[in-house]
Amino acid sequence: MDLQWSSAMQQVYFKQVVLPVMNDARTDWESESRLGFPFKVIRDEVIRKGLCDFDVGHSHPTYGSVTPSEKALLYCFCSMRAHFFEALSAFRHFHTVIDGLLACNGDKIFLDLGCGPGTAALAFAEQFGPVEMGYVGIDCAKSMLDKAGEMLAAAKLQKLVAMSSPFIGSQTFDIAGRMATGFSKATSVVINASYLFASHSLDVSKICDVVLALKNCTDVQQLIFVYINSPNTLAGKKYETFKRRMHGQFTGDDQTWASITFRKKIAGPDVGTSTYVRQLLVFKE
Repeated sequence: MDLQWSSAMQQVYFKQVVLPVMNDARTDWESESRLGFPFKVIRDEVIRKGLCDFDVGHSHPTYGSVTPSEKALLYCFCSMRAHFFEALSAFRHFHTVIDGLLACNGDKIFLDLGCGPGTAALAFAEQFGPVEMGYVGIDCAKSMLDKAGEMLAAAKLQKLVAMSSPFIGSQTFDIAGRMATGFSKATSVVINASYLFASHSLDVSKICDVVLALKNCTDVQQLIFVYINSPNTLAGKKYETFKRRMHGQFTGDDQTWASITFRKKIAGPDVGTSTYVRQLLVFKE
């Protein structure tokens, strides 16, 4: 079965991503140019398949220039749908554990490491509804945090995210340590890591510190970690390092592959495909 957006989520994506690209004077739909750039150049040179520095712009002698915020927009336009449906598929696969966490009394936190434009938080809201919980996004790029804030604000207007659910963005992992000392009552935490471990600059020790700070916090009653990444062995190398360093701290089933197909528009003929790997680690239950 093909995965597809809800009508509300499609509205969020259309208004926050498609319309800004469509309405830009540099976009030419007939020549498949977006903000002046052909798709292949966007993918391979501008956003570098998501591994570029989103806090600097990009200039090309033929196609012109884009700002950091425009790079984030182009990333959303080119890559967000596939990553959204990967996250949605993973959350559905792990729904029994996540449903149990959401049923607990106390506060709920969705902590997204390497959050990008809020893709996984939107997929979480799509699967579990407008749960009252705090969304904390960590990303080194301010342009991505700004876009995540815009996307989640739009999702609130579509009643996908509870209006009372705050979004807090941070460019450093320090916020997670401060969270662990600032809870005032029982709290359950979902940590999400979508493509985080593919980053060449990632310091695995910082992820270990974040998880251990939350695990050792007496107010944290449940703590789970959702991993999503490319099936490429190199992309998962740092994740394997993370698990070795955290040996004995978690339980969970083996990592699995998943292949999905998704509709790019509701009931539209265009479909996309993606293959990814996923795993859920339980650090506290």
